[in-house]
Amino acid sequence: MGEVHQLPVRLDEETYRHLKLVSESTHRPMSKLIQEAVTDLLERESRRLAEELSPRVEKLRQYANRAGGRAAALAAVANAEAEHGKDDPAEGTRIGALGDESTE
Repeated sequence: MGEVHQLPVRLDEETYRHLKLVSESTHRPMSKLIQEAVTDLLERESRRLAEELSPRVEKLRQYANRAGGRAAALAAVANAEAEHGKDDPAEGTRIGALGDESTE
């Protein structure tokens, strides 16, 4: 199980009384009952979240693995620039670094 951590738990009066009653009736420590309840909750919530997030994760995988991907898109831009960049009438010229008032 690994390292055991201590965690103060605050319970309302009614929950505490019921926990104590179950503990006494089953001869099991309250801390063990709380551990079991938390474990059950985490298992249930983990399954629910996995089911809820599964479609989102699949969409992200599909996007990441789409035909060609990012590398292909960047290569297409670079190829277009290499092929058509020198003849591009909209191509600008650098007039200075950002914030630099001088021109080149």
